[in-house]
Amino acid sequence: MKRGSWGALVVVALAAFLLWWGWDLIFSSPERLIRKRLLDLAQAASFSPNEGPLAKVWNAEKMGDFFTTDVVVSLDAPGVPAQVLNGREAVLQAAAGARSALNGLAVEFPDINVSVGPDKQSAVVDLTAKASVRGERDRYVQEFKLVFKKTAGQWLIRRVEPVKTLSNFRTIMQSNVILSAV
Repeated sequence: MKRGSWGALVVVALAAFLLWWGWDLIFSSPERLIRKRLLDLAQAASFSPNEGPLAKVWNAEKMGDFFTTDVVVSLDAPGVPAQVLNGREAVLQAAAGARSALNGLAVEFPDINVSVGPDKQSAVVDLTAKASVRGERDRYVQEFKLVFKKTAGQWLIRRVEPVKTLSNFRTIMQSNVILSAV
């Protein structure tokens, strides 16, 4: 091939890539965009033990990009009292507190099920969150239901609540049986 042919081939390949990338960016499905946001959230929530003090503050602040200002987050983790975080600032404070208290955290969402509302401005997501705290043997696993709202072109989390699974129900029923027998 002549030198000019290679140049034309590179230009055509680059144009095709940019066209594909632009098409994907503009016309991505809401489900795909929400999944991407959740993967980015998991990455933002995760941190290594060698994260410096300024990085801790900066990365905790980045988590605010995923939530509405009036978000409500209900948490019910094993061994920790249930709590409700009201508003983006409360979520940011909790994220900063976790970064200060823990020696590292790895968060992942292995299964994400997205149901976009008929208005295409809201969505409900069912997912499993898995978190590993550095230095701890056990992994935390919890199912959550998230409500998303599309605000200014961005999919933001408006509500997070834990899902009561069958194993939780069995534990509650066993506790009630023991209490009623006493």
